[in-house]
Amino acid sequence: MKDFLKEILVQNQERRPLKELKHGNTDLSLGMDKIQVIIRPRRVRKTSAMLLAIDELITKRDILKEYIIYFNFEDERVQFGPAHLDLILQAWQTSLEMDGHQVTLFPFIQVIILV
Repeated sequence: MKDFLKEILVQNQERRPLKELKHGNTDLSLGMDKIQVIIRPRRVRKTSAMLLAIDELITKRDILKEYIIYFNFEDERVQFGPAHLDLILQAWQTSLEMDGHQVTLFPFIQVIILV
C-alpha cells in the first residue's frame, strides 16, 4: 500500500494548473505556519486554488516539488480515509532522500465531505 501511495504522490508532484487558470488571489497565505482551510461551495475553485498555490511555491518561492504533498481523498484509486494520513506521510518520506536535513513540508490535502 505504501508503494502505491508513493506512486500517487509522485504523479501529483507533476501535476500543474491548467494554463487557462488565472494566477489571482487564491485566498491562501503561503507564508503562514498554520493550517488553512478552504471552504467553498462545490465547483468554486478549491482545487484550482490549491494547484495555483503549489505552482507559486515552486515557481516563485523556489520550493522543491518533492517537499510538497498534494493528496486528494476523492481519488478513485484510493480506498481509505483521512485516518490514514500517517501512511501517506510514510510513503512521502520513503520517496525522499533527506540526507539528515530538516525539511519544511507543504501539505495540500483535499477532503470533500458532502452533507
